[in-house]
Amino acid sequence: MPKKPVAAPIYVLAALLVWLAAPAFAAPVRGLYEAAVPVADQGAGARDAALRRALESVLVRVTGDRHAVQNPSLGPVVARAATLVQGYGYDNGGGTGLLLRAQFDARAIDAALRAQGVPIWGSNRPSVALFAALRDDGQPRAVLDTAGVAARAPVIAAIAAARGLSLLYPDGGHAPAFSDVAMQNRELLLRTAQRIGADQ
Repeated sequence: MPKKPVAAPIYVLAALLVWLAAPAFAAPVRGLYEAAVPVADQGAGARDAALRRALESVLVRVTGDRHAVQNPSLGPVVARAATLVQGYGYDNGGGTGLLLRAQFDARAIDAALRAQGVPIWGSNRPSVALFAALRDDGQPRAVLDTAGVAARAPVIAAIAAARGLSLLYPDGGHAPAFSDVAMQNRELLLRTAQRIGADQ
């Protein structure tokens, strides 16, 4: 008897009804020149390839441009990843597989970007107040705080980290009602954003 097809779970992108971002105080974002990437083994070939991928991740964060690595002028910069790294190490990624963690030379990378005429987004960046109303993931619908994002929508934090963004969530009892986010109650959400640190 043919098996009944299993429906894919509705998760984050379909379940995210609305998100409203509000500018907040600029704050230094740490770790812009660090990256961790999967690596097959600790051999020289795998290491050098992983360093190039790690540097590509860093370039996206430092420029604020997710297409930065498609810029042909940055190809030679990526090719020199092994000369731009200050240190690297390996860990098991919490049991998910071998990772290479690399720290790159911020001054050298900034100089290389300027030499190619590529803009640099400084480390002082506005935080973003984020209200995510989530439903249809098998749990009660909710407006997610920091713990909720980590448990139910980690892709949000992962994307923000990949772009070098600092997100503020409605923690400490500041979460608005699900309906206010779903109905885009802008005035209430902006007031809430102010309470959690947004500068209006």
